[in-house]
Amino acid sequence: MTAPPGKRDGSRRPRPQDDEVILSDKMSGLLSDPILRPLLDDLCQWLARILSIDIDAQNFTIPLQTGDDLCRLALAISKKASEMGMKCPVLKYKAGAKPGSFQARCNIEAFVKWAKALGVRETCLFETVDIVELKFLRNVLICLLEISKLADVYGVEPPELVKLEKSTKIGWQDLIKLSMKGASSGDVMSVADITRQVGAIQQAAQEEDGLERSSSIVLKWREFTRSSIKSRGDPSKILLEEEDVIVEEEEEEDAGPG
Repeated sequence: MTAPPGKRDGSRRPRPQDDEVILSDKMSGLLSDPILRPLLDDLCQWLARILSIDIDAQNFTIPLQTGDDLCRLALAISKKASEMGMKCPVLKYKAGAKPGSFQARCNIEAFVKWAKALGVRETCLFETVDIVELKFLRNVLICLLEISKLADVYGVEPPELVKLEKSTKIGWQDLIKLSMKGASSGDVMSVADITRQVGAIQQAAQEEDGLERSSSIVLKWREFTRSSIKSRGDPSKILLEEEDVIVEEEEEEDAGPG
């Protein structure tokens, strides 16, 4: 007996609404994550500014699935580097690919290779399936974050969280955690709220400087400030819980000479 159209051995062809359900499930985790959601918002604003595209937290993956906009980002960074007389990896791609097509996969793969040549570490790279099949969207965020930091060297204005990280010498994850401790609400914070909260904590730290006793959040600020960003480990991994970080730092301080 011949199977009905669209079916073979009990299987069926994927429908467009199936992809929408998968995307919705994948995105819901990012949208509700108190650490990753501000990063997602910030990177979307950064991409929108550089590429003049319509992208936000709700439709984050849609403009990226052909690989065209990713490759355009690479070209924009290479062009800026050239204008400044600096060497930067270049990439070639074919525009006009359809989402999920072979050419789209080729474009995304070319972008990942370019990111590696730019200086993004292996642990911070994503794989083609992370976008095409919506595997691990968090990996895409981390890779774009690292690219934005490297692009800053070539004169490309970075996202706001990267600016805060540079000015405070505190990792972006810790800045968000500090802001959450200082805020009255437990909701996901916007980048603007984080910026304001960080400024308030900085001011409090300056005012309490030299005092015998300081507030817990200022003490935490000083602990993070004393730790360089490099010592906080691989940026592709979310930091340990704050209590674990404190224990590690205290152990280092107690371990005196010999």
